[in-house]
Amino acid sequence: MAKRYLKFPALSLKLGGRSRASIHRDMRDRGFPKPINIGPNSVVWNEDAVDIWLEELAKKQYEPVSVAPGAKRGRLRKSKEANHVSL
Repeated sequence: MAKRYLKFPALSLKLGGRSRASIHRDMRDRGFPKPINIGPNSVVWNEDAVDIWLEELAKKQYEPVSVAPGAKRGRLRKSKEANHVSL
């Protein structure tokens, strides 16, 4: 059987309409398969690797991530007090 590869629109549909940002977050945090570069502006994902990832995800018990409401994952902001210089 020949290997099948998915471009982003097909991958998004396979994952229930997930956005590009969500898929990249899954690559960073949850072990989602990395894309394969096939050109300067084109990537694909191996469908078999995506299917294996989905099967492993289905076997895991759901554990919510504890993040405070309104908190973001990016860089921490510098507090105003740290920037304030007193003379």
